[in-house]
Amino acid sequence: MFRKIICLIIILRTAISIDAQKIVKGSNLILNRNSIAVDKANQVKIRFYKPTAKSIKLKGGDVFSNLNIRTQKDVYGYWNIITSPVPIGFHYFWIEADNEKYLIPKREKYFAYNSFVNGFEIDSGEDFFKNKNVSKGKIRKHNYFSKGLVKRNYYMYYPANFNSKNAYPLLVLYHGAGEDNTGWIHQGRIQYILDNLIAEKRIDPIMVLLAEGDIERNTNADIETSTLENIDSIEKNLTDSILLPLKQRCNITHFYIAGLSRGSFQALKISNDYPDIFSKVGLFSPVIYGGSKVDDFKLLNTSTFQNQSFFIGIGNKEKERYYHFKNSLQTELEKQNTNFKMYESQDTYHEWLTWRRCLYQFLIWLNEKQVDK
Repeated sequence: MFRKIICLIIILRTAISIDAQKIVKGSNLILNRNSIAVDKANQVKIRFYKPTAKSIKLKGGDVFSNLNIRTQKDVYGYWNIITSPVPIGFHYFWIEADNEKYLIPKREKYFAYNSFVNGFEIDSGEDFFKNKNVSKGKIRKHNYFSKGLVKRNYYMYYPANFNSKNAYPLLVLYHGAGEDNTGWIHQGRIQYILDNLIAEKRIDPIMVLLAEGDIERNTNADIETSTLENIDSIEKNLTDSILLPLKQRCNITHFYIAGLSRGSFQALKISNDYPDIFSKVGLFSPVIYGGSKVDDFKLLNTSTFQNQSFFIGIGNKEKERYYHFKNSLQTELEKQNTNFKMYESQDTYHEWLTWRRCLYQFLIWLNEKQVDK
């Protein structure tokens, strides 16, 4: 009996002596007894071992600014974090202990905020982005060299039974700031969205190109400044180094372009410079860079809008700045007598459920017959 008690004490001391692993340049995390769970009331409960921490904060996207979050440390050095009910959607999170960033080991990691973070989903009950028993397309990574002979990559979704001799439209899709072109794959569930829509015959088979939204990163610049510094390189990279070779090996009928948040400006600017190529444009959680207080469209030629069609989507719980740009776009499109459709995602923030819904509705809209004004 005495030996059993000694063994239990050793096991307990070993279990609570493993500290949480600090995030250092995306390094692998050690295993420990930290955990996260979502209960039936959509409250998030996190158990995090950091006995030396004096303060703990749960950090993440916009949704966290509207949550009540309680933290308490127990006698074993574990911090218990409990939130008020969390709204539907996909939410990034990480833990800040005494101003140092930590993740939950064994929890899937996502690239966002220019580093790795954790994430969880509060199920909305929708299945349009879930894996169903339908014919599967494929996502392949393609490497190429830009004009500066720098090795880069893009990902391409090919529909089921793809044949390069057959004709397909092509959608160029950009991610947001702080993320990369795997975001639409992992967080956006793009393959399931496309597979399901094509299988249900709601859209025709389509190729989707997931482009890099970052060419050079100026870590000292804000997002707008860095984006404007790189937009010409992004544009030339796409048109000269990706699309020209792609046209030679695939039969592409139409080119479309879309993006979320920072990527929406990239899609808008590129389509504005090449309106004869990109006839339909999708702007999800739109932003417009380079404008002034009196003119959001200072860097754009809005007269080209007359020959294009636009889809603009937004979450109805997003911050005011996104609604400002959405309203500014709507006013200008009406002024230019442009075909457009507005979509509002209900009960969602600046996060991936908003953008999945936007993409879903945008793809259906692409297949609708446009009526000229």
